[in-house]
Amino acid sequence: MDVARFALGVLSMLPWLGCAAAEDSPDALAQLSGFPESAITIAHAGKHDRFRVWTADTEARQERGLMFVRSMPSDRGMLFPRAVPDFVVLWMKNTYLSLDVLFIDESGVIVGIVANTTPLRTNTIPSPGPVTAVLELNAGETARRGIRTGDRVTVERSDAASLESPAATPLSSGRCSRQTKETMECSSKP
Repeated sequence: MDVARFALGVLSMLPWLGCAAAEDSPDALAQLSGFPESAITIAHAGKHDRFRVWTADTEARQERGLMFVRSMPSDRGMLFPRAVPDFVVLWMKNTYLSLDVLFIDESGVIVGIVANTTPLRTNTIPSPGPVTAVLELNAGETARRGIRTGDRVTVERSDAASLESPAATPLSSGRCSRQTKETMECSSKP
């Protein structure tokens, strides 16, 4: 009888185990194919670096973000636009990549960079002030390319909203959003 109960217990867990395996699969990057894409150019020191980015333009896309993605080409990234400038806080929960996080103000200027984030951590990463977008790139890209605060970001409209008309949903990306400098709310969603 105990063996039968154990077997039933294991069988009842199979659907749950299947979901976890799907999220952790190498296909996580392929799941981003439904996200809108744009080209972003970062102008700095007489140079222009160009990236193709997925745009997390809905609450569901912001909740998912780059979670479970285990590798990404060096010229790719993800943009999290905001409808209005606000303080934001994010975390790296279920994010396997180390990232460079760029905070962008309403004029398209990078106002802060947090380089080489630690994957899978739930400690918070706050913006240095109100921002209208957050750009996530592979860790080390800002240093390698010489990208710094004060550089300007432009978005070439393709099938995604530009910085001038970002998504109406707040930045959450399965992470945290800060409504004021003093009040922070984090989602418990994975």
